[in-house]
Amino acid sequence: MRRRSALLRALLALAAALCLSACSGAVWQQRVETPVGDDITYDEKVFRDIEHVIDVCATPLTLQPGQTRLNGSDTLLADCKTGGAIDFARIERGSANPAGARAAATIMSVINAELPQPIPARLLSVETTQQAQLLTWLIPMFQRQVDGMDDLPSFARDAIMQVVRSLLGGAGCTFKTNVNVTLNALNFTSIQFSWERGARGARVLRLTADLDAAQPQATANITTDLKCFGSNKNVANSLLESMAPDGPHAVTLRGGHIVVDYGLSVRVNPQSHRGEIAVNANSVDFTLDSISIEHFNKQPADAFLDQKIADLNLTAAGVAQKAATLLKRPFAAASPLLGNLLLAGLDLDQPEDTRRLTVVGVEVDTSAGAGAHTMRFATMRTDKVCFFRPGGHIGPDGRFVPGEGEWVCGNFPPPKQACTPIPGTRLCLPPPRLPRP
Repeated sequence: MRRRSALLRALLALAAALCLSACSGAVWQQRVETPVGDDITYDEKVFRDIEHVIDVCATPLTLQPGQTRLNGSDTLLADCKTGGAIDFARIERGSANPAGARAAATIMSVINAELPQPIPARLLSVETTQQAQLLTWLIPMFQRQVDGMDDLPSFARDAIMQVVRSLLGGAGCTFKTNVNVTLNALNFTSIQFSWERGARGARVLRLTADLDAAQPQATANITTDLKCFGSNKNVANSLLESMAPDGPHAVTLRGGHIVVDYGLSVRVNPQSHRGEIAVNANSVDFTLDSISIEHFNKQPADAFLDQKIADLNLTAAGVAQKAATLLKRPFAAASPLLGNLLLAGLDLDQPEDTRRLTVVGVEVDTSAGAGAHTMRFATMRTDKVCFFRPGGHIGPDGRFVPGEGEWVCGNFPPPKQACTPIPGTRLCLPPPRLPRP
């Protein structure tokens, strides 16, 4: 489990690094300053720029077994380098936002993260043991194979089948099978990011990717230990060795598609009293159209292999279910990292800015239709106390006439009572509430 999780942590490091590039830089921000704080909005243009760079420079996006670092220049911009220099002209060509594509490529080029563990070479190791009496279903396979031995007289073929029926129908033989699945290069295509509104209105950062099925993603190495009547050196073993599907088998997953929804919210750190972006992996879904394992095109070895595939539940539905369970934990482990990256991307602590801000809310807007969703982060000033002063006046009839009102900010001392005095008046207000986004 730990070794398999390392691969997924590598993918998460990639997603986190891309999120950092997505959430940094004024080129993608729409920032509205208010007396109380700033509203910072990201639309999906930032994601289109990142996707364009990956499509041009790293399709398919490849991860290799044994890889220990994620280098943006080598992994994300591999096809857009000439003599070590980035070919920005190629990146900008065909982009709907050349400046944004250049900015995304520039940030990607400086990513150089060490993976928590090298991407593993072995993904699965299983050992199964069967008694010969459970293999009577193989008798017809042997019959067809023996019937094809035209150079043997019929009495010899009958004698062979009599031995086979005796061995497969009895309990004299034990089959111990080892299946080791090793990882080949993994290629990913159609990587996409989006802001979404999830279940019950949750604010969601969604990551989707497809597994490229052009090449087998893994190799299953099978070895079988046959022992008949307490020994592996006798005639019975020689007869049954022909059925063992020993050797390497290419494993191909077709139609692999992953969707990860990260829910976003804001919480106040009890120590620093500052707002933080909390991220949780709400759901990890993995679907698979089919799985194929290379056969030897000979019987009964292929029949035995099919039986092993069924025993291990190596079907599309079975593998997808195992993958979804396996992916949940490592993707959830990356949640704090994504939250910190999103918070850093808001650029709330700029040295030249005397207004100190903290994030207080997050909201997604999907009303503009697919591909035009936005995520808005609301912030509040911490260097001043702000409250809303209702507008209005007393009319001729003595009744209060409401007005527009305004936000008032000042360097007021911390309240010692249940309300805060308003300078220049005899009034006081209760402690201010954080504005909602």
